[in-house]
Amino acid sequence: MKSKLRLDRLTDRLFIYQNPEGFCFGTDAVLLAWFCRRKKASRPVDLCSGNGVIPLLLSEGSYPAIYGVELLSGQAALADQSIAYNRLSGRVFMIQGDLREIGTRFDGGFSPLTSGGFDLVTANPPYSPSGQGEEASGSRGVARCEKTCTLEDVSRAAGFLLGHGGRFCLINRADRTAEIFAAMRACLIEPKVLLPVISKPGRGVSLVLVEGKKGARPGLVFEEPLFLYGADGSVSETVRQIYGNWRENVVL
Repeated sequence: MKSKLRLDRLTDRLFIYQNPEGFCFGTDAVLLAWFCRRKKASRPVDLCSGNGVIPLLLSEGSYPAIYGVELLSGQAALADQSIAYNRLSGRVFMIQGDLREIGTRFDGGFSPLTSGGFDLVTANPPYSPSGQGEEASGSRGVARCEKTCTLEDVSRAAGFLLGHGGRFCLINRADRTAEIFAAMRACLIEPKVLLPVISKPGRGVSLVLVEGKKGARPGLVFEEPLFLYGADGSVSETVRQIYGNWRENVVL
């Protein structure tokens, strides 16, 4: 029997198709889209794109064309459905393929992914190295564990796609910060901004948003932490502002 798809409201203007039996996007994707849009860019591409949540969110900006790359055909198909539903065909493009082949294949869907052709690369890659802890199966497993791509793979693809001065923005677990920095620097991307994400006051840093710049000199800016909740357990005002006017969508 086919899984029943769900059409969810993403913002007050956007909707997204999701498969509740597969991997559905979370707050980390929304935070990443907000983080990368704080500075101007003109040609973005999103890696590990899943069902296209970040390209869809970026479509609310003024980018003339937005690309997403997703390995799983089912997730890429969901993204295509959402793109069509939101009337974004011709502006948002989903490429189904293995990001590890970026720079080695120039046929078919990979042809737009030219060396140095982008000034912004985003990625919400798997958080856990393969073999660590209990691994989920199917699309959840691919999204959560580094079965099909590592931080090094994502950084290498970003390094190929970015022109000099282009930005690479990603979100991942805080305890992998050193690995993130090492992977970026190996691809000539210098970490420039680190924004810690904390669930609520009194807790430790759970996630980090990192911005690297292709060909930049060393020099890292530590930003004030972003709290998801206030001390009283309510969603923080910063997160409400990130999600926009459609407050009912703030479900963490």
